[in-house]
Amino acid sequence: MCKPFMTHGRAVNKRGLTTGIHYEVQATSRTEAVNAAKQAAERDGYSYVHITAVVEVAHA
Repeated sequence: MCKPFMTHGRAVNKRGLTTGIHYEVQATSRTEAVNAAKQAAERDGYSYVHITAVVEVAHA
């Protein structure tokens, strides 16, 4: 069963500047959430993606 996770981290944009990134992804585990966030960031044009925090979100 997929659960929502909020991921936070940093990555390098196309100009070479380090920026903060935040993604909410659906995954079954924290490891899958990190991988999904990295893929989303790379798809958005970021490189050197580093996810620093993963929090499971409880939507009521």
